[in-house]
Amino acid sequence: MFSFKAFIFGCISVIVIGLTLQLGYVLLATFISNYDSGDGFFTTYQTELWFIAAMLVYSLTMFFGGILTSLVSGQNNSVTPVLVGLSTSLLSLLTSSSSGDITWGSAVMIFGSVIFCVLGSRLVIKRRQRSATNFI
Repeated sequence: MFSFKAFIFGCISVIVIGLTLQLGYVLLATFISNYDSGDGFFTTYQTELWFIAAMLVYSLTMFFGGILTSLVSGQNNSVTPVLVGLSTSLLSLLTSSSSGDITWGSAVMIFGSVIFCVLGSRLVIKRRQRSATNFI
């Protein structure tokens, strides 16, 4: 079932983790921009590298958010982590979009955030189930 306490905690943890990892992403992107000022690898593939790094940060944020949400909920289902992933990705999309248009990339981002929250949640659930069978 749904746990409101875990939902609030999960949303706050996703926001805090996301902002912390975004700080690291910005510092890394600044280093890449300043490090390679010529015609090197980073200059050629700068946009692609920034996109890959941004998706990695976003995936890790949702994964850890799913783990923390599942730890707080104490339940063996993924309803609350799914709602955390969905709501935080929609909130992120609505606050960052100036025109309000939802593109294919936005839909992939929303779907991916739900998937990574569920993956984090399933990791905790499998760990709980494994420890419950070891005690018996």
